[in-house]
Amino acid sequence: MVTLFERLVWRYCAPLVFWTALIFGFLYLPLVKDYYKQSDSLNIFIWSGVIDPKVLQQFEQETGIHVNMSCYDGNDELFAKLQATQGYGYDLVMPSDFMVDHLIKNKMVQPLDKSKLTFLDAIHSRFKNLWYDEGNVYSIPAEWYVLGFGINKDFFKDGVLPEASWRSVFDPMHMPYYQGLINDIRELATILVFYKYGEIRPITAEEVEEIKKIFVKQKKYVEAYTDFRGNNLLASGNCSMVTISFVLMWKLLERDDRLVFTLPKEGVVLNMENYVIPKACKKTEKVYKLLNFLFRYDIQKYNFENVVSFSTCVEHDFLKNNKVICSMTTFLELESSIPVTVFQDVLTDEQVNEMWTAVKGS
Repeated sequence: MVTLFERLVWRYCAPLVFWTALIFGFLYLPLVKDYYKQSDSLNIFIWSGVIDPKVLQQFEQETGIHVNMSCYDGNDELFAKLQATQGYGYDLVMPSDFMVDHLIKNKMVQPLDKSKLTFLDAIHSRFKNLWYDEGNVYSIPAEWYVLGFGINKDFFKDGVLPEASWRSVFDPMHMPYYQGLINDIRELATILVFYKYGEIRPITAEEVEEIKKIFVKQKKYVEAYTDFRGNNLLASGNCSMVTISFVLMWKLLERDDRLVFTLPKEGVVLNMENYVIPKACKKTEKVYKLLNFLFRYDIQKYNFENVVSFSTCVEHDFLKNNKVICSMTTFLELESSIPVTVFQDVLTDEQVNEMWTAVKGS
């Protein structure tokens, strides 16, 4: 039998419990929802233009895992944000070669579980076991580029084109006017050290001053410093020659016979972009699913056709069967006579700022 006390409890307390639960549910349901949403999502921090957002939408449709993509403008920004957050909030990032070395030394990335990765054998051996991560303990080679010289033949009516040499960029006796240069003094300095000293190595304070003077003298030949507009400046006739990644040039070469592209005879400097997993990431199983998806043949092919990037899986037919690309990538073969040097940083952050200030202010 129900007592009077129990009837009173049900009559007066039950509605209170109901409304209290409803109010708290209303207030905290979004937080619970966000929690589960985050647990079924990944946060990636990469260069812009590397992955088409449609690819990430397809990944979500196939796996139910949502990917939040944010982009940075440079390796310094990537390092600063990872350092400020201790890596929390990021599940996959994409540093360049030298930055992988910094992240490893600062213990900001975690070793890979290669047993979870299905595509490693497809990555060309030229891109593996490089100085910044021998054995690829922490990093996966994601994409690559080399710099060369895009030339507009209309500027050279006599048919004598600039020499395929770095001295066409750094030696006033051989430099054509109206050049376009990359907007990265760190990379330009590394190339200059490679050209001037025959190797990429640490430089002295006196050599830093010497390099600074070369950049200041060089400036009067430069029409623009840009990373992604060099192909447009060349095709539009604003520049006679641009130092540019072949990635940005090959489609133009297919349709514009005024333009040519040459690699420096001194050898190429190979630049690598890599995937690494921050040490604080707790969603590695989902990250491995994403990586296996991104390196899947159909996704690699789609990215190649729709995004400006070169896959490290260079044996894929969509790269290997392209005549323009094949003509400029023979250096990838291990028996090639063309010297290949992997990019290394030769300047400190302070020297980078000091050098840009000197150049831009001259």
